[in-house]
Amino acid sequence: MFKAEKNIPFLIIIFTAFYPLWLNGKHIIGGEVTYVCTHTDGFVGGLAKFDFKTVIYRDVFGETNFDNPARFGIFRQVPGHPDQWTCIDSFDITFINRQYIDLTKDPCVKPPPNVLADKAEYHFSRTLRILPSESYIIAYQRCCRNYTINNIEYADRTGAAFMVEITPVSQISGNSSPVFKDFPPAVICAGIDFNFDHSATDAEGDSLVYSYFNPFHAGGRRGDPSLPGSVLACDGVTPSVTNCTPPFALIQYAEPYSYHTPLGGAPIVSINRFTGIITGVPNVLGQFAVGVKVEEYRNGVLIGTLFRDFQFNVTVCEPIVFAEIQYDEMIGFKKYLVNFCGTKTAELINVSEERASIFSSRWAVNIDGTIVNYNSWNAKVEFPHYGTYKAKLYLNEKTFCADSADITINLFPGVEADFSYQYDTCIAGPVSFFDQSVAGSEVIKLWQWEVTPDRKS
Repeated sequence: MFKAEKNIPFLIIIFTAFYPLWLNGKHIIGGEVTYVCTHTDGFVGGLAKFDFKTVIYRDVFGETNFDNPARFGIFRQVPGHPDQWTCIDSFDITFINRQYIDLTKDPCVKPPPNVLADKAEYHFSRTLRILPSESYIIAYQRCCRNYTINNIEYADRTGAAFMVEITPVSQISGNSSPVFKDFPPAVICAGIDFNFDHSATDAEGDSLVYSYFNPFHAGGRRGDPSLPGSVLACDGVTPSVTNCTPPFALIQYAEPYSYHTPLGGAPIVSINRFTGIITGVPNVLGQFAVGVKVEEYRNGVLIGTLFRDFQFNVTVCEPIVFAEIQYDEMIGFKKYLVNFCGTKTAELINVSEERASIFSSRWAVNIDGTIVNYNSWNAKVEFPHYGTYKAKLYLNEKTFCADSADITINLFPGVEADFSYQYDTCIAGPVSFFDQSVAGSEVIKLWQWEVTPDRKS
């Protein structure tokens, strides 16, 4: 008998050109900026105090660590020129709360090797003058993203700008930004339904609308060994917040991707505009930059937007629990055929993995319309007669990491080969052979006589 191979049948998986090894990246895989208003005077010209939190997500195997400190900028909209901004403050902040993040958020899937991500937080507070009609932007700029990202052009020189805008309404009313409930998994499984709640909460109960957006780009390779110049240039590794002001550029998606369809494939992996839930079946392997924004409405008026961009790694996942048995033939995905000859007893051998993660097993065998259960690792089943029977192996039933396999059991009557022969002992001549084989209750349908070259049969 054989042991099953773990594969994904009937799944068309598209490999992106030059699919990379993840351990060769730069470092940035995502981030967002949120704020809480702790005080507002409530009138133009008064003061409003805000607590800010920036979370940066990083590829542990990248070439660069978290900035410590990281430089942030506060930008004010130029009165009468909504597309022009000026830097009014810059400062350095050290990170806190560094920790590894859950790669898959699925305890039943083995994370692929050489993939590891962590996050760090930058906290600070600032008091701002309440403006009559202008916004503030708080931003952190850095290069570079992983150069192995498949869905953007020039990934090796594409950086990121993580920002939040505080509108005049938010300043005067003391509004706080929405906050995402969770960070999406860094690894998602190709060919498997993906369902992630990317929604946010809002302290004021404002209406939230979700969509993909085109992530922001800032910085470049200038100043690293491959491109001489100043790291503070706007295409440098750490752009100067004084000189490099909003509006920030957008990352350039490579065909056939776009910010609307960042994972490619068909049907697309989509986000529900009302719930923030991302659903779909990803079928293109690779690394993908994805942006999600949350628009905050109060009384039908847009008063703020929360941005997050992050990197999805789509791969073929290996489950932790996989139901399999010793078999004679695989007739489908986790569908096994076993044959027994000359016996009405079937010994079913369980070779499921991983044993340490399997807490229960049950064999459900259909014997003439009655389901007979065996709650053991292996099963020894006595059948009343020869024939074909169906069975099923269940692992970790009614738990999150459950699995099962379908089994077809063939019981054949035994065949005992025998023959007799007759010849003239006095005169050399032909020898007659007579079949004496026994095949239980069946009729033998095929005979093959073989005589060896040395005349021995």
